[in-house]
Amino acid sequence: LGMTDTEGNSTGKANPLTFGIGFQSPYIVLGALDASPGAYFMLYGYDDDYMGKVSAYQMVANGSFDFNPIFFFLPEWFHLCLDIGLSYNNKIKVDPKELPWTDGSSPIDNFGGFGLNIGPSFNFSSSSFPMEFHMFSHMNMVPQNGEWAPAKTPILNFGANIIVVLKRGRK
Repeated sequence: LGMTDTEGNSTGKANPLTFGIGFQSPYIVLGALDASPGAYFMLYGYDDDYMGKVSAYQMVANGSFDFNPIFFFLPEWFHLCLDIGLSYNNKIKVDPKELPWTDGSSPIDNFGGFGLNIGPSFNFSSSSFPMEFHMFSHMNMVPQNGEWAPAKTPILNFGANIIVVLKRGRK
């Protein structure tokens, strides 16, 4: 879980664990796709030689787009989805490194701002069991700290979770 600069040199590491919680509304038909709006909250952090030690949170308003109606030949229990959303990131704590920045100025803490969240997800469901197994990979574009504040840093995360499917009883 390392971080590198533009030349590929190691500059630090990301925290190995992140924590998040979220919700998705039921899927609705949106043209040839099924779409589900949702939101989630995630805690993350990293320790980088240039940007310092950062602990932050991310709030995301996202949509999940299920391609099963297009890929009708896939099994009914397998759902290939694309998740995309707009995020807001803000610091919990930032400890800038004491090294002067490349422009010679002193380190400051100005972490925060908007980012992007995008990636595929795979849902495995059962019509007889009210839970789904969800695997995902998301690229989180988060703000950089210090002199690089206008730029974004990509943080790739992989994960899996169990989703409790709430359905209304039908007669």
